[in-house]
Amino acid sequence: MQNDIEIIQINISGADKPGMTSSLTAILARYDACILDIGQANIHQSLTLGILIMTTPDKSGGIMKELLFKASELGVMIRFTPTSCSGMRPVSRLMASMLSPCSATTAVTSAMWRAETVRPSSVMM
Repeated sequence: MQNDIEIIQINISGADKPGMTSSLTAILARYDACILDIGQANIHQSLTLGILIMTTPDKSGGIMKELLFKASELGVMIRFTPTSCSGMRPVSRLMASMLSPCSATTAVTSAMWRAETVRPSSVMM
């Protein structure tokens, strides 16, 4: 089973623009990549974004190719680092902080409910 998955850390940096994170994560969604962790810092319109994904070897090339094209289009730098599963432990609790319309909050909450590793009691609102 270990050879059937790939864990990739994606690092994006550059000038922040509206919709940047959503356009990048939309690519991941098209390939059914599982986001294991995500974090960002934004200081004076300069964005640093890190995303840890799990995917399969047959999809990883397409994901990286599309992300490279999107990063070029957005004028940001992107780096991919293959990572192993060793030392990773399951997430037992997730917390999402969002400043968005109610419909976006509902969509994210619904996605969290569907995730196999998330239990309803671990969703904090």
